[in-house]
Amino acid sequence: ADTISTTYGEVKVDAATNITLTGNLVGGTNLELTTDPTQLGSVTLGGTVSSQNIDIETNNLVLQTIDTLALTQDLNGNAGDIELQFSGYSTSSGTLNLLAQGTGTGDGGDIHVINNSSSLAGIATGDNFTFNASATGSGDAGSMRFESLGDVTVGSGGFTATGASGGFASIEAGGNVTVNGGINVAGSNGSGAGIVLSAGNDGSGSLFLNDTSFLSTANATGNNGDGGVIDLAGERI
Repeated sequence: ADTISTTYGEVKVDAATNITLTGNLVGGTNLELTTDPTQLGSVTLGGTVSSQNIDIETNNLVLQTIDTLALTQDLNGNAGDIELQFSGYSTSSGTLNLLAQGTGTGDGGDIHVINNSSSLAGIATGDNFTFNASATGSGDAGSMRFESLGDVTVGSGGFTATGASGGFASIEAGGNVTVNGGINVAGSNGSGAGIVLSAGNDGSGSLFLNDTSFLSTANATGNNGDGGVIDLAGERI
């Protein structure tokens, strides 16, 4: 196992089996942790972790004392990228909360999660995952993308990416996709949002839209914004 406990500018660790970070890691520019997926290893984070960019690829992600990975912003208030790929995970609360929020005039960041598991994935407050790539000031919203091998459900508080221009939300599921609400990608004064929902890797799954109010966020707001994108795919919608 590789163990790091430090205050850092940039950390990059590539290990065959396990990576363990102890203590708090706050304020860096890039955090990149990779284990060999064929070795069924893990990345274990023992304290608070925040960085301008976070990239973790492993078989099992363990957050021992926290349930949130949050990006810090650059000098202009922009958030960076969260890139995660795993087959299993655990957190202190059971939910993995991902935050890539812009501040001031900065834009929200990009969140991309690849879940290499066929188990049901719930994206909602108190469920498996929540995403937030909003611009909290006057900037534009960021993007959120979730890929999973099995079924995916979305509920209250699942996807949030609001800003002057709307955000982007994408779900690509190997099985069915069920939306019960929880997708908020609205813009306030700019271009419309982008929404991509794909059920089944080849479009063979079912897409259940039990709430459709979020689709209107693809419309532009203000005087100069362009319209957004709606892309729905499934054998049954």
